Amino acid sequence: IGLWSYGGDVFPEYAMRDVDGAELDPRWKAWGVGLCPSHPRVEAWTADCLEDVTKRYDVDGFCVDHARYPQPANLHALIACACENCCAAGEALGFDASRLVVAAREARDALREIDEEGVRRALASELRGPDLLPALGVPRAAWEWLLMRAALLAQRMAAFRSRVQDVRQGLPFGSDVFAPSIALPGGHDYGRWEAATDFLTGGSSAGGVVGWATGATNAAAEWAQALTELAPEVDEEDAVELALRLLSQDDVADVPRHIVALREGTLPLAALYEREVARLVAVTSGRVPLYPPISAGGNPDLVRRLGASVQAHGCHGAMVTVAPDNEQSLPALRDGLGPLAKYY
Repeated sequence: IGLWSYGGDVFPEYAMRDVDGAELDPRWKAWGVGLCPSHPRVEAWTADCLEDVTKRYDVDGFCVDHARYPQPANLHALIACACENCCAAGEALGFDASRLVVAAREARDALREIDEEGVRRALASELRGPDLLPALGVPRAAWEWLLMRAALLAQRMAAFRSRVQDVRQGLPFGSDVFAPSIALPGGHDYGRWEAATDFLTGGSSAGGVVGWATGATNAAAEWAQALTELAPEVDEEDAVELALRLLSQDDVADVPRHIVALREGTLPLAALYEREVARLVAVTSGRVPLYPPISAGGNPDLVRRLGASVQAHGCHGAMVTVAPDNEQSLPALRDGLGPLAKYY
């Protein structure tokens, strides 16, 4: 069952709203126009559906898909949802929602004013990840804004799990999550998520809008494109470098520094994927099983390397998609996963 990251364009009355109350810009529609996670009708309908399925059918568990905000490649979604329901829910969780909405608005305004000198100054700082934000004029409270958004989703997930397990005690209730490089901007605070679900997995591993190998490069391409449009004097390579540094992916070898190449070129998929799997293990507590995603229908050598990453970093298994007509898929998957392959 899927949740929030799509559907707002179909049901605009339940869609996310930004810090000014506006609907999301359709420019980034391909990355999702999300539903508000705090709208009482959306919340009640989802919980009722989960309970109904649990009562009607002898299911073995749930993998709740798209339980997140739109992919952070949708820049506008990063300053949503800031509706009254989300702000009230944030206040109930202990956040100063009104202050954080202002911080998100200030972050947007600061990034709209960035110029060539600002980009060069930020790159010269050699900072990465959230540490780089102040160098771009973004208030530190903007990070708290992302934490509040993520807390709202985790709270909903915990409530949905309780609703299911009230019907059938112990029924597994897990979720896909964004890869670590884009997790928090996409709505996933892994610590809270571990407390709210019974396992973590992900979307496609080597492509698509939620790919674990391409999540960061997709976001970087959109961020760099927006930057070069706002500040045409900024060199494209600098724009891509800045975006990759914000995602802490700039040190992965052979990642291109051009927008078209990020979108359409040859990427070091195995290296990008292994970086994400390693981070997943490093930043989680071990409280719940980890099943990184593997698309096993492609190049057998790549599939083998993806599986080897899962095994090497001590994950519990993988969420796998295969191409039934590709006879090399399963042997390559088994080779890579090693002892974990008994399930495949």
